Amino acid sequence: MKNLPVSGSTTFATILERHRGIGPGFDLLRLLLALSILASHCSGLSGHSGWLSSHLANALHLLFSSPDAGIATALAPTSDSAELVHRVSGPARPYVLSRVPMFFALSGFMVSGSAFRTRSLIPFLGLRVLRILPALFVEVTLSAVILGALFTNLGVYDYYTSSGFHAYFLNIVGLIHFELPGVFSQNPQPVVNANLWTLPSEFHAYAITAVLITSGLLFNRKIFTVVFLLATLPLLFANIV
Repeated sequence: MKNLPVSGSTTFATILERHRGIGPGFDLLRLLLALSILASHCSGLSGHSGWLSSHLANALHLLFSSPDAGIATALAPTSDSAELVHRVSGPARPYVLSRVPMFFALSGFMVSGSAFRTRSLIPFLGLRVLRILPALFVEVTLSAVILGALFTNLGVYDYYTSSGFHAYFLNIVGLIHFELPGVFSQNPQPVVNANLWTLPSEFHAYAITAVLITSGLLFNRKIFTVVFLLATLPLLFANIV
């Protein structure tokens, strides 16, 4: 593939073509966002909800706000993430509100790129299955069989024969179960793999993309733009009011 010149007319399409469909910097940004969300999950599940967000967001607030703001006040963490969202203003607020949406947006760019490269339903779904299910199967199985057995407060027989143990494997097909019997029961939220909450939304997004591929709407720029706006505007309005 020949190198495309970088000029004032460079578009997203030419940049993606130059990098063979991969957005430069996407992987690094996804990794940073994932680590930030992971740390936030850890702080929340351990009973210190909002600790990471509070420190980082308020540090930004301190940098850009009045120099009279006290460091102790600006860096004081809050245990209420909703309170944090309303309290933080200025350049810190976008960080608090946009981590998960940015992660989903980057994933959307990459999945859409896969759809445009395959331009066919079966290869697209095949790649999604290979991308999600093997890692998900390993994560769920190791969590249930090994991690759960090590940390449960139940006996081994009771743990492996409990309905909660068997139900946890439904995570592999997108039926989310966060708890394993007797595991982390001392925590405020006895959750195993909190990141699984995104799976239903991911599967729904794949299903919508599959419909767009089959109908051809995804590849018709004008019609897709209209459909996108008609779907996005009501959602924006619903989240504002």
